[in-house]
Amino acid sequence: MGIGFTTRVWFEKMRDCVLLRCKGYVFLAYGFTVFKSKYEEIDVLTSKCQDIKYGFTLYGSDSHMFPSEVVTDYGKVYSGDEAIRFILDKGITYPRSEVHGISEENLSISVWLRDIDLSIPLVICCKDRVNESWEKVDALLIANGYNESNADMYKFNEQLPLFVVEGNLNRDCLVDAISLLN
Repeated sequence: MGIGFTTRVWFEKMRDCVLLRCKGYVFLAYGFTVFKSKYEEIDVLTSKCQDIKYGFTLYGSDSHMFPSEVVTDYGKVYSGDEAIRFILDKGITYPRSEVHGISEENLSISVWLRDIDLSIPLVICCKDRVNESWEKVDALLIANGYNESNADMYKFNEQLPLFVVEGNLNRDCLVDAISLLN
């Protein structure tokens, strides 16, 4: 069943996140001021995630594809974030749509929408600006009281584990989130 993301708000908010790494896990943090960590084990990989890829698992494999365009069976073309939203919202309804994008190996790939396993959550990758590498995101952290974001971000919980952080984002919050991921 498709997931009802009806606004573009959550895509835009993702680009305002901070990308963090702690103990081998990668987090998107939203609603916090950018900070320099005094703890060696917390790395701020990028302060604004402008480069985000959304991937889908292909049926019968562990391979992912990162769509860039969807051509529906009635001829309409969706690109970028619109293509991702189309797949999430209407993927079940239009299985004969063509999906064009790139594979994990960075090769061009085209599949039918029915070849994408919509029961498996999105794979979300953000670019680490320092190393120029793509990092798979393990969880989303949002500041408690960030009411303007909560409605959209809770929808996002269907795709990634979501942790609401009370107070300041610090090492203890990240360690607690990591323990819940294990």
